[in-house]
Amino acid sequence: MASYLINMGFKIYPYDPGLFIHQTKPHLYLTSHVDDCKIAASDDTDTQTYLGTQVEFADTGITIQQQNYARELVSSFSLEDAHSVKTPLNPGFLIDDEPDHSLNLKEFQRGTSSLQYLASKTRPDLAYATNLLSHHNSKPTRKCWIGLMHLIKYLKGTTHLGLHYDRQENGDFWPIGYSDSDWAGQNTDSRKSVGGYIFLMAGAPISWNSKKQSCTAASSNEAKYIAASEAAKEAWWIREILKQLGLHQPNQPDQPAPPIPIAMDNTGAIDLTSSIGTKRSKHIDIRFHITRDFLAQGQISIRQVASQEMAANGLTKVLNSVTFDSFRKLIAMA
Repeated sequence: MASYLINMGFKIYPYDPGLFIHQTKPHLYLTSHVDDCKIAASDDTDTQTYLGTQVEFADTGITIQQQNYARELVSSFSLEDAHSVKTPLNPGFLIDDEPDHSLNLKEFQRGTSSLQYLASKTRPDLAYATNLLSHHNSKPTRKCWIGLMHLIKYLKGTTHLGLHYDRQENGDFWPIGYSDSDWAGQNTDSRKSVGGYIFLMAGAPISWNSKKQSCTAASSNEAKYIAASEAAKEAWWIREILKQLGLHQPNQPDQPAPPIPIAMDNTGAIDLTSSIGTKRSKHIDIRFHITRDFLAQGQISIRQVASQEMAANGLTKVLNSVTFDSFRKLIAMA
């Protein structure tokens, strides 16, 4: 298929082999996923579904959601008549250490994998809880099963949620990222922290991640600095793809792309991003210092926000209902 598209005038985007960009026709793009393809052009079409996702066009913008998929998942676990809950996990949720071999392992794995599909496509509000439970796919505990049922009950009451991207008439828009972490997470037996980032553009999330860090952080500052390196790498990729699509300077395409701002809420971690070798950071693995390089190159910028404005907070820890509601508002999923 690639050679056929190239002969038609498309080129393969170098940082994502599933994206094809036409070299002479402006704003003509094609994405492929295995044997499914979608063409994006300047003319709006009434797209209904693509890869299990509903796409709706309106004068105000584009909405994508997976309501049908979510409803089917709830029904498959016979929870369509259950009372919905306000948060993905119960506040104070802790996973016990002892696997429960009486659990239906395949059902647990079916639930987490289905939720992962939702969390990765249109539901960043599910990302932390789904990622946490998925870590126990091989040996789930009784509390893992309870957590899974709680998460699906939350999904039952929020199947309508999705992502709405505002129409931008003048093309004046640019993404902003948020990076955060917990420290020595209570739900990780290794006491490794959980880092998360989310990027918003045109009024909604375009990229997000929640993941246990690969090494143990010695402090909260260090955990957030490590998390920032993951956000910085994603920002670099987003910036490159926007340049290829000509969205970095719609009215002045020959001008360089501006840096992508990444917001953090920890002064100590922010200081580490601009420090050149200090006693506090000399033991940190070199791969996490990529944030400093991208900052110096103008690929990203760092800004500080108050903790209550940190949009990545819900990707790093279990939140109570009040804090979780605030998180959803920050990521435009209220």
